[in-house]
Amino acid sequence: MNNCSCRQNCMGIAVLASIVIGIIAGFLTSSGILTVAVPFLWALFAIGAVSLGTLLVLTVLSGARSLRCICNALLLLLTGILGTLLVSVILLVIDIAAASTIGAIITGLLFLFFTLLITSSACLIRCIADCDND
Repeated sequence: MNNCSCRQNCMGIAVLASIVIGIIAGFLTSSGILTVAVPFLWALFAIGAVSLGTLLVLTVLSGARSLRCICNALLLLLTGILGTLLVSVILLVIDIAAASTIGAIITGLLFLFFTLLITSSACLIRCIADCDND
């Protein structure tokens, strides 16, 4: 069974894509093009919570599989999940003006963590499916 240690470019691409999307979202928020509505924040919070619950259940049910790739992808996935949950709660609790610099930075962080959640999920599925076997 392949441990994905030779090709971890998926996780590097996931982090890079998350940073780029976070910066773009922050810029679009500061320029007033992108606004984040409360239902959108609740949807992201729900996606993060369901992802965390699913990850916990699958981890318990899967047993002890100690592939380095899975551990690295899980670290990124947990970072994305917990970051999405934390930043969405911050934006739900604190009413920050969308055009302010702080609001743009926090919105950029929200999109960074949510993109990290999505892309690291794809990396985790790729590693579990052993797609690096060529």
